[in-house]
Amino acid sequence: AQVKAPREASEEEARLSPEEVRKVFEENVPGVGNLLYRGQFGSHSLDFLVGAYADGFRAFQGTELAQHLLFSFRFVVHQGHEGTPGIAKYLGEVAEAFTD
Repeated sequence: AQVKAPREASEEEARLSPEEVRKVFEENVPGVGNLLYRGQFGSHSLDFLVGAYADGFRAFQGTELAQHLLFSFRFVVHQGHEGTPGIAKYLGEVAEAFTD
């Protein structure tokens, strides 16, 4: 089976510092600082989230999805930074995805 590629995400430039990205998650996702990346002791999901904001997702580098995922991720983080109502739910889902 083939999956239709998602429509193109509009370009979303990185405009937050690593500290600001970290703060967006800390303010919107209770306990995010305790989440472990793939359950690995000492590897915190928050560090990977901050890195993904700047550089994208390593697992998708070189694929057609890389930029789409990067721009979509940045869009959600920017909405959190701007205080968009209800965005905490989505930030929480993204943070939890980094624990699997």
